[in-house]
Formats: sequence, structure tokens, C-alpha cells
Amino acid sequence: MNRPDGSFTGTAFVVYSSEKEVARALKWNGDYYKQRQIVVRPAGKGSKGEGKGKVSKETKSIEASESKQEWNSDHDRTVSIFPLPDNTTERHMKRDFRDCGEIESIRLLKDRSGQFKGAAFIVFKTVAGAEKAFDWNGKQYGKRTIKVTKVQSKQRHEKWSR
Repeated sequence: MNRPDGSFTGTAFVVYSSEKEVARALKWNGDYYKQRQIVVRPAGKGSKGEGKGKVSKETKSIEASESKQEWNSDHDRTVSIFPLPDNTTERHMKRDFRDCGEIESIRLLKDRSGQFKGAAFIVFKTVAGAEKAFDWNGKQYGKRTIKVTKVQSKQRHEKWSR
């Protein structure tokens, strides 16, 4: 993710196509990369508030049992939006993006202290809703020009991981 000035925040979100790949990625939690300790944790229900990359076995079990869809099946209905104004709320996002289509969920990204990081993910009920959200790309949103991008599966990013 990038700051409004274009510099990297040090945060990345990766969508994997299988639970096996997720398990492999989770092994990196706590390791060092370029002299910085990294945190790798699954996103989703229950992971918020566990803190410092530690997700309990109970949370993982709940997430698995609640998921009736194919693992990560919502990436084609999910958009990321950034940079958003500091005062953005979930209510603002629902109000402003509801004309795109029915919204399944909104996730505002926050740091460990709870401070909003200026980015959000919106999962729409339909692919058409996500596609309609692209109309916002390059538009002003609270005095900021926002980018609306589709969340992509790992296969689409393979060429950059070599």
C-alpha cells in the first residue's frame, strides 16, 4: 500500500488460491526481511483484535466452519480503495458506494493502535457491483483523488514474484 505521496507504507495484502499456500506464508510470521520483522496473519472474521499477528486456533476453526463458499471466492467481487481521507468511516463508504451494488462487507484498514490507514476493501454481493465501483477510480473523494482497484488472485501476480 502507498501513502498519498506515493511512498510505500510497508503493508501488503496477498490473496492466495489455496489454504496450503496460506499455511506456507504463515510460516514467515516473525521472520526478518531486510532487517525488519514481518507479521503474516490471515485476514477475515475473528482476526481483528487478536493483535501482533497471533490468531488463535479457535478463530481459525470458526473461520473455516463459517465459510460455506470456496476459499477466497470473493476476490472477484472485492475492490481496494485508497488513499481515503482520515475521517472516512464505514458508514460513509456504505452511503457513497451503495449505488454500485449491494455491499456484503467493508473493511477499513487500521494499524495496531486502531488508527485508520487511508485504505479500505469493499466486497460486493455481485461482480457487477465491484465493476461499477471502478467508476470512482480517479475521482475526488473528500479532497483526495482515489484509486479503485480489483483485488486479484495470486495467479495474476505470479509474474511479479520471480
